[in-house]
Amino acid sequence: MRRFVTLSSFLSVLLLFSITALQAMPGSENFAALEKKVALLRLGLGDYFIAYKLSAEQKEKAEKHLLEKSYPGTYTFVDNGVHVLAAQKDDTIIAVYLKNEEADAKQLKQMVADLMMQFGDPTSEAHDQIIYWAYNEKGRISADNFNNEKKKEEMRIIATVKFKSKLTLSEALGEAAEKNSIYCIISSPRLLERFYNHQ
Repeated sequence: MRRFVTLSSFLSVLLLFSITALQAMPGSENFAALEKKVALLRLGLGDYFIAYKLSAEQKEKAEKHLLEKSYPGTYTFVDNGVHVLAAQKDDTIIAVYLKNEEADAKQLKQMVADLMMQFGDPTSEAHDQIIYWAYNEKGRISADNFNNEKKKEEMRIIATVKFKSKLTLSEALGEAAEKNSIYCIISSPRLLERFYNHQ
């Protein structure tokens, strides 16, 4: 039961943050077209990319590694440490994420370094706890472009990669740092919003 509560809370926070923190989004868009644009970015972890459908091999693997509970209309499984959230109706990958609920400073640094190696320089940071990379259909949005255009609707963010630390980074990297809960998640805020609004 604890796993269900944790996962539900995790997804609720994810959806809330995705919608409120990245407001530069037009309200209506053809869902299939948006899904294709997100898929073309090829954002993911391991062999799992958001807006892709699971292959037959991945679906077979999913059935063997299902988590006990998932959000209604979805199923969640783990493959080599990568958590994959997929839609029950068509096996489309909604989000992929990594989490470490007892991370030390070295593990935090490693996760951030790995993300920067894969996704480049972050688009923005917030509250000394969140680092994120934002994407439009052309690719990653630079920090300069984000700061200059974040109030304009034409920025059209369609996907994000987010790192979140429970402790502030200053606290987590201090000499007397406690064990910390960290995660990174890759998703499309607009696809998530549409999915959860139609359950």
